[in-house]
Amino acid sequence: MQKTESISTSPVFSARLHFPGGEVPVSEGTVKRKIGIGLVHQEIAETLSWLSSLPGSVKVRLDANESLDADSLGAWIKALDGEERLEMIEQPLPRDQLDVMVAMAEESTVSLAVDESVFFFGGGYEVRQKGWTGLCVIKPALMPNWVEMMNFIKSEPKKCVVSTVFESPFGFEAVCRCALLADTVAGLERGPLEGRAGEFPQHHQHPLYPLSVGADRLEELWEKL
Repeated sequence: MQKTESISTSPVFSARLHFPGGEVPVSEGTVKRKIGIGLVHQEIAETLSWLSSLPGSVKVRLDANESLDADSLGAWIKALDGEERLEMIEQPLPRDQLDVMVAMAEESTVSLAVDESVFFFGGGYEVRQKGWTGLCVIKPALMPNWVEMMNFIKSEPKKCVVSTVFESPFGFEAVCRCALLADTVAGLERGPLEGRAGEFPQHHQHPLYPLSVGADRLEELWEKL
């Protein structure tokens, strides 16, 4: 396994996924809630009620996973105007409607982020070339060019959120190291995998410290994959 350049260790705080019926955080941190799975106005009302129950120290990301259209996104933006707890709405429109998102982001009073669009168009630089200037959710396991991806994160650390879809100890460690290059809260949560065979216990430290798993253990795991 090729060794990478040394990166100084720093804590990476993760965004927790909120499940229906789950407990509301009582202190601080970042929580992600899925939207776009019910009737728009009903879901907006439920989400606003949920937001009002959160302390001001908790930040929220709403993830639509491409499930909205321009009209419903407009309704969400209007309803969330001035909501200080909201960090962003992730990928509200289908990936191939980036031009519509670009136009709406220029007038939006809340932050929008692209997610699926990033790997659909081939990377962060590619969505920038298409006019997107907002936040980018980066999923390293899906990127075709790791060097280009890491250079993009380094160039815009405040606009990149590192996430993972490769839920394995090796993949998670790699994503953690990549997340060190960004200044945002990482979209990482290992809680559901704690205690499973092969999971590194270091991945459940609070706060999470990437680079905690040594190269020897990574090498050992890599040989097993």
